[in-house]
Amino acid sequence: MGDHETGRGRARTGNGHTHEEQGQGHQGEERPVPMLTAAETAALLGASTMTVYRLIRRGTLTALRVGSVYRIPERAARSYLDELRLNREALRRASKP
Repeated sequence: MGDHETGRGRARTGNGHTHEEQGQGHQGEERPVPMLTAAETAALLGASTMTVYRLIRRGTLTALRVGSVYRIPERAARSYLDELRLNREALRRASKP
């Protein structure tokens, strides 16, 4: 699966994610949830790792703490990126006369 690690279990969410998003497959089977490191998430977002840690601390970005490191579900990072794009587009539309 490339250089990033995968993880199982539930990430901290408050967004009402479905069981399938949390790693539950069909008929109770566990499916690995693609997880990213803070550095991989930063690269995906085009931001610094400190920004990723800040987003995690604020609760803006869902993350799972494993020992002393964080793992971010790939889906959460992509959802955050999509949200940023939508907000940027909404601001552009609002600023046009």
